[in-house]
Amino acid sequence: MEMMAMRLYGPMDLRYEKIPVPELRENDIRVKIAYCGICGTDEEFYFGTSPFWADGTIQVPLTMGHECSGIVDGIGERVTNIKIGDRVILDSGAGCGQCIYCTFGRRNECEGLRSVGTINNIIDGGFAEYVVMPERGVFLLPENVSLQSGALIEPLTIALYTVERANIGIGDTVLIAGTGSIGLGAIPFVRARGAKKIIVAGRKDYKLDVAGTLGADVTINIHNTPMIDAVNDLTGGKGVDRIIEATGSTEVLSELLELAALNACISTPSFYNREMERFPINRLVLKNVSLQCVIGGGDTCPRVIGMLASGHVDPSPLITHYYPIENALQAFDDIKHNAENRIKCLFEISV
Repeated sequence: MEMMAMRLYGPMDLRYEKIPVPELRENDIRVKIAYCGICGTDEEFYFGTSPFWADGTIQVPLTMGHECSGIVDGIGERVTNIKIGDRVILDSGAGCGQCIYCTFGRRNECEGLRSVGTINNIIDGGFAEYVVMPERGVFLLPENVSLQSGALIEPLTIALYTVERANIGIGDTVLIAGTGSIGLGAIPFVRARGAKKIIVAGRKDYKLDVAGTLGADVTINIHNTPMIDAVNDLTGGKGVDRIIEATGSTEVLSELLELAALNACISTPSFYNREMERFPINRLVLKNVSLQCVIGGGDTCPRVIGMLASGHVDPSPLITHYYPIENALQAFDDIKHNAENRIKCLFEISV
């Protein structure tokens, strides 16, 4: 079999070309991709701004895309829980399924993790007609959850894992910096854990309006109001109990370090394109602040699927634009130059 795929050969070098469909092995599932989200990581790979270009962990040619939904098109002979025709979503990686980390629900720490369409790529991603994935990385999509919403599950798993790492509890004041799909997607999870007040800081009014729709109590446009001043006014200068840093900006992270209250926790799922010039470690020590760094979504995928199926989480406000996969160059150009009203853009592949 052959398929069409959008392949990355280097920064600003995407090519839509015909390639072989990966071999289907006995434990594998072949998925005909319906929708695939464009992640901030994909953007940085394409524009050449990712720090992973320098350290050699981006291996090209590469089919990006790790936020996928689709229909099962083929199964290996040892697949037991999924059948042809099932609606499914893909995890961003598949652990070995046997090590201690996989056994105890810490798949993102598995040394044998097979990532999808990103760094140290082993499984080509969803900017293509088909993805072949081990069964343990494929999850059934309930009938009342659309394939479009299914493509949002992967960033929502990161949002949930970030919230859990922040150890948010009843009565906490929480500051979320960043209005992408992870920052905005975290809002319902923060609310569900009993936060007293949710503050969201960003740069785009449209995205901040969506934050309010999703449950934010206060929004701050940091173009108009310095974040430090606004948060200090809201908290009487005490700072916030829990912080989620979802911007990937070292400048924003520096400000957030100043806004941490006593015994606060900062949780960040971001990659950063440069190192901080100064890090006020002593100030954090004196305030007993914890810094939690987050990679991936852990093993939260089944829980996120359950939340969507129950109606407790609706990711549809995050989807703002659709593009045919063959228009990928236009999509990336729009993301860079016309980002005002864009949150999550989806490629339409086999719909």
